[in-house]
Amino acid sequence: MLFGDSVHEIQARRFLKGDIGASEFGLHAGDLSGTERTKTSQMLFGGIVEEAKRLNISEDDINKMIPLKRGVAFRDQSAFNQRRAVSAMDNVQDGFSEIFESYFEGYGTNLKLKVGANKDQADKVLAVLQERIKLVQAFNDSSKDTVFNFIDNAERLGLNFSPGQLSRTNYTSDMNNVLEDINNGTLVLSNDIDEDNTAEANRILNRLQGIYDPTLGQTNLRRSSGFDMQAYAQMTLAKLGYDSDYNKMSNPAMAGLASSVDVSKFITSYKDAMADGEMDHTETKQLIATLEELSRKIDTKDNDSQLLIAEIEKLIKAQDDLTNELRADNAS
Repeated sequence: MLFGDSVHEIQARRFLKGDIGASEFGLHAGDLSGTERTKTSQMLFGGIVEEAKRLNISEDDINKMIPLKRGVAFRDQSAFNQRRAVSAMDNVQDGFSEIFESYFEGYGTNLKLKVGANKDQADKVLAVLQERIKLVQAFNDSSKDTVFNFIDNAERLGLNFSPGQLSRTNYTSDMNNVLEDINNGTLVLSNDIDEDNTAEANRILNRLQGIYDPTLGQTNLRRSSGFDMQAYAQMTLAKLGYDSDYNKMSNPAMAGLASSVDVSKFITSYKDAMADGEMDHTETKQLIATLEELSRKIDTKDNDSQLLIAEIEKLIKAQDDLTNELRADNAS
């Protein structure tokens, strides 16, 4: 290897974008073996990786969500696949599995609503989960089709790519993880390039440059912030007795919490902070201070109420993180 990983990645990017030609790149890459070959191949499929970032999808999400049967309700999936899908939701929203299991018990044929759980809120939790599963599956399915279309087109130009573990026809095996194959370098150019045959090497490199498309893998899929933040807020605040559908306190808060006046004060503060759809650092600090005021009135032995306070603090910080992400995206 003539370069460190990061240096060669820069050279591969410059080459594929057309900033340098095949001859200059060939001087650096030689016979395009090892890391040079892997980095160049990863750059070719970089549009898919960028699309995954936009949709907030990880390798682990794909591994755990694509095995679920298409067109089959979550309740009718196997217990093993249900449990894995719920755990994957923690990748996009810390504590989701705890929220899910506060409404439901059992998995597989034993999955059912917990006694006393709010069915409307439970349905929202399940809807968020099912929406996420569909998004992850649609992304991986679309990306896999894109990869094989790319491979077919490249083959007509004399460029051969190893598809790694990907299969054209199987969409539900966790072996068919497009991101994993790209990131691990198993989806890679397989042509032998003899650096002593400069003319042939340059032909191969020019063809690679010609088929490079930075928009490869872009979809019309809508990002749900990786997680429906509004639904998450509704789920969490409902435990304080707040009904967001009717914008009022309609149910009693947990027995161990302070008076409804204290709870209402916090709810009002939260609504004021989110009035513009964002929560900046100052609003976050003020809201956490209000939450701490409520927390001080809870018995330290009341574990359920203390856990709920911690859960609400996670919600506040998640809103703050999302605001920072959105502002960064708008600034770029």
